[in-house]
Amino acid sequence: MSRAPSKPDLTFVSLIHQSLRADAARLAATIAELSPSGWRGWLPGDQGFFGHYREQLIMRHSHEDELFFPVLAATWVPQLNASLVMRI
Repeated sequence: MSRAPSKPDLTFVSLIHQSLRADAARLAATIAELSPSGWRGWLPGDQGFFGHYREQLIMRHSHEDELFFPVLAATWVPQLNASLVMRI
């Protein structure tokens, strides 16, 4: 974890993304095991898992769009743009 004020600590962001990717893999494996007729027979647990995963994915990306990326852009993009201009 970074304690330097000029360097953002992205540990929590990384952990959430790792969890979402792991759950996506679990969901894909479950779906791959279903036969075409199996879609109608999803167990309530499967439906619940998919619903919860979908909600978390939407919430995560909404928070990034509203909170994380604007701060990141305001903090780092001007520095990145200046760095790129200096290389040209």
